[in-house]
Amino acid sequence: MNEQFITLKNLSGALNNAFHSKDWDKIANLDLKAQAIINESALLIKSDADKVVFTALIAELQSFYDQLTAENNNRRSELGSELKKLNREHNAISQYLKSSAY
Repeated sequence: MNEQFITLKNLSGALNNAFHSKDWDKIANLDLKAQAIINESALLIKSDADKVVFTALIAELQSFYDQLTAENNNRRSELGSELKKLNREHNAISQYLKSSAY
C-alpha cells in the first residue's frame, strides 16, 4: 500500500468498522471528513500506479456507501411499517374511546 494513501485507507477501515458495529454517530462524523480526505489523497497521485491504488480505494469507499444506502433504505422501510402500525392502533383506540363515550 502506498504510504501517501494511508489516511484514505484508514478512513475506509474506520467507516466499515463503524458500520458493522452500527455506530451511526461515528459514521456521520467520519463522513464529514471523507470529502476532504479524498481531495487531499487525489492530489498525491503522481503515477499510473498511484492512480490504480487510489481508484481501488475509492471503489472500496463506494462499496461501503452502497451498503450504507441499502441499510438506510431497510431501516426507513421498517420505521415506515412501525408508523403505519402505530397509526392503525391510534385510530382503533380513538374509535373505541368515541364509542364508549355513549
